[in-house]
Amino acid sequence: MLADARRREFDVLMVWRFDRLSRSVQHFVNVVGELRDSGVDLVSHEQSFDTTTAMSRRMGRAVRTIRRAHQALESSSYPAAKPLEGNVT
Repeated sequence: MLADARRREFDVLMVWRFDRLSRSVQHFVNVVGELRDSGVDLVSHEQSFDTTTAMSRRMGRAVRTIRRAHQALESSSYPAAKPLEGNVT
């Protein structure tokens, strides 16, 4: 589906619910970003999300910001968090 979006085989992707599109927040943010980069709008029936409207395009900008921040964290040199040792109360 994303390959078709990159080739502009369609202009709008409509899903019933977001969980039909992706299984995690990270994957959802990446898919929405890829759709947007390809010029494809996203419409979700259950969540009343529609990137063809001005308000949802603003929401899309927020999603892109989250996506960039997530990518920056993944590529950063911060060490992974270590689990706490001993009794934690």
